Amino acid sequence: MASSIEYAWPDGESSNTPATRDAWALLIGAGYDLPCTVKDAKELKRILLDPTRCAFPESKVIVKTDSEANRTEILQSLTSLAELAEEESFVIIFFSGHGIKNPLTNDNYIMPNGYDIDQLSTTAISGTELGDKISAIKAKQVLLIFDCCFAGGFNQIGASQTKSPTKGLQSEPIPLPEDVIHRFTSGSGRFILTSSRKNEKSLTGKPVSIFTRALIEALCGCGEHQDNYVRVGDIITHCASRVAYLSRDRQHPTCDWNGRAENYPVAFFAGGENTPKSLPQWLGKALPDSDDDQTDGWGSNPSFDTPRIGNVSGSVMINYGSGNVIGSIGGDFVNGNKITKIRRG
Repeated sequence: MASSIEYAWPDGESSNTPATRDAWALLIGAGYDLPCTVKDAKELKRILLDPTRCAFPESKVIVKTDSEANRTEILQSLTSLAELAEEESFVIIFFSGHGIKNPLTNDNYIMPNGYDIDQLSTTAISGTELGDKISAIKAKQVLLIFDCCFAGGFNQIGASQTKSPTKGLQSEPIPLPEDVIHRFTSGSGRFILTSSRKNEKSLTGKPVSIFTRALIEALCGCGEHQDNYVRVGDIITHCASRVAYLSRDRQHPTCDWNGRAENYPVAFFAGGENTPKSLPQWLGKALPDSDDDQTDGWGSNPSFDTPRIGNVSGSVMINYGSGNVIGSIGGDFVNGNKITKIRRG
């Protein structure tokens, strides 16, 4: 029998008797001209499998990196998730790589390993195609995460050597059409978390991108918690404030959902313990790949109330916890097990 995650139902959601939940994860690091994305997927896998932190079953964490992160493998993995995940399952889908938009056609794409910008229809995955795949997943609770790195090098790197480079492609943090976003987030348990706003660069880093760093921190229990679980609201809040801080207010994650959603558990909080663990030593310090040598300040035993700096805005603007907040906060509100959208940024 396949293993599953055990957790206690939050008050008011079901009963206080421990229950079981079927949890799946598909982690994609495209690699190719972005080798750092491979590290993003692999290190996220380590946290999800860590029995003292997230405790996901290994058989249900699918990782596609480098040559395995090609168009065919990604589409097949999404098809498999649609077949395996049940209505009551929880699913994480994480993509680290290029996301682009063709302004002439308004088509969005994620760029798998081996893409060719002169043959997008056969080497890339369109937003419509991706939307059809994820919409086929029956699970009520799905967290779709895009860490789409800045696409400034497309014209040179992705073009065929025998053809003229395709001009005018734009970086696209959320490579999905608006109708797909609305369709996917129609359920109360479906979220799309992206690493930056439109027209912002998603910074890479050492050893992982600063967004993936913030995501791992959240899954390790950074931030204030009301019970023994890392909830989707914890992840959204921490990524929004932490990435703004690490990027010196140059990058701001956003989140889309239907306006009111369940603030459901995503993973064990530090393996179910009440006290958060320090970040794993292998994560090291977050060092964005930029001209300025910005260091992290958390070290190997971080304070979980690090000041939150900058304007937390965009689609996701929520805050709670005991950390100091500097800047303007507004928009969405977390109240117990509910997340309510006040206005769209």
